[in-house]
Amino acid sequence: MSQTNARYYQIKHELSNMKKGSSTISEYMDRIKMLSGELSLIQYPLTTRDLVGCVLDGLDLDYDVVVNTVQAMCSPPSFEKLYSMLLNREKHLEIYHQPQSDRETNALFVSNNRGHGRSNSRCRGNGRGSYRGRGTGRFL
Repeated sequence: MSQTNARYYQIKHELSNMKKGSSTISEYMDRIKMLSGELSLIQYPLTTRDLVGCVLDGLDLDYDVVVNTVQAMCSPPSFEKLYSMLLNREKHLEIYHQPQSDRETNALFVSNNRGHGRSNSRCRGNGRGSYRGRGTGRFL
């Protein structure tokens, strides 16, 4: 019992002092999930609210948009949902911090490929006037 208590306080201390720092979101979230799992193993599982709080407390200002969004929610998101939100923000930050020429290339690629994703695989007429309008099918 004494070892369990000592481990509990050690893990809680690690969680309360954990910062994302230069880690990726995946590395940061994996560390938190591992420590949370250890607490569960010794019969002290974190609530979703406490787990989300640990994650948010260790984030820097780059992730304030996610922190503010989560704090405005009626109930805390699941760990997986928060993970997804943070990965999206991390991707946005990676694009934002690219050199200007790389960002322009990415923007050009995205704008040139908008709207073409589904049409190539689902439509038969390859966009050359194959739409015949209402009532002009095979049964003429």
